[in-house]
Amino acid sequence: MVIAQFVIIIGIYTFILFRVPNLRLAGGIVAAALLGGLSYYILATDPEPRAEMRRIDVVDVTLSDVELEIGIRTSELSGRVINGSENYDLTGVLLTVKLFDCPGADSDLSDCYTIGEDDGEARVTVPPGQLRDFTASLLFIGLPEITGEFRWTHEVTGLRALERRE
Repeated sequence: MVIAQFVIIIGIYTFILFRVPNLRLAGGIVAAALLGGLSYYILATDPEPRAEMRRIDVVDVTLSDVELEIGIRTSELSGRVINGSENYDLTGVLLTVKLFDCPGADSDLSDCYTIGEDDGEARVTVPPGQLRDFTASLLFIGLPEITGEFRWTHEVTGLRALERRE
């Protein structure tokens, strides 16, 4: 509906500029100013998908009881997430999970071989100050046979959040 109104207004504006030659110069200046302002607005305004990734800092979210279940085709990372933000609803947690083959159970990860890595997203809605369970699906393709100790790590790489709705 807004687009149709915009097209009608542009059409009327163009018609007037062609029918009244005395307004062409002023009309051109006004049109250039409007296009410049619109261009600035489009370039300066942060689109919603990028903005939702910056609303909550990673340190404001806590994961606990995180478990990894390796399946035949897919794997699942599950646990609990606490939203420490005061103003935003957490709507997604982006995660990176790495799998390691280590010489021993207490080996430093720098001494281990990385045998798998995948990124996943847990889609979960958590209001400020609340806790929810989450699950993220992962794909680890071509995992080799483990010759040492199997270990894994997870890291929160990003968060999605929306304005708090009352």
